[in-house]
Amino acid sequence: MITTKTTTKDQYKTDTAVRDYNLQMDNSPANNGGNYGASPKEHLTAALGGCTTMTLKMYIERKGWEVGSITADTSFEMKEDRSTAFHIHISIEGDFDEKQQKRLKAIAPKCPVHKLLAGNSEITVSWDF
Repeated sequence: MITTKTTTKDQYKTDTAVRDYNLQMDNSPANNGGNYGASPKEHLTAALGGCTTMTLKMYIERKGWEVGSITADTSFEMKEDRSTAFHIHISIEGDFDEKQQKRLKAIAPKCPVHKLLAGNSEITVSWDF
């Protein structure tokens, strides 16, 4: 379970416990935050980049191909229809032929976060007051 808590002390700052790690989220000062951490949308966008690079690295290692670094520059935009567009630019250091490049392009969108964001998700909410 991931637990996130906010208090009235620091406007929108939240502390999140994930396994043995703590994360902080906040809004930027332009959005009335204290800039204690990335915003929830930035965390989500970072998760997409992290998942994509991890998925590619797992595949490349499984194939026994040589690779240097894998970088995903990610961003998002809120569209006028209130939908969200995510953008990923991937850079891979390595010598990959056309067939390998084609396969890597097919593997990248198979990361679990990409599939979660691109698919239909259901969110259930329960309450305690």
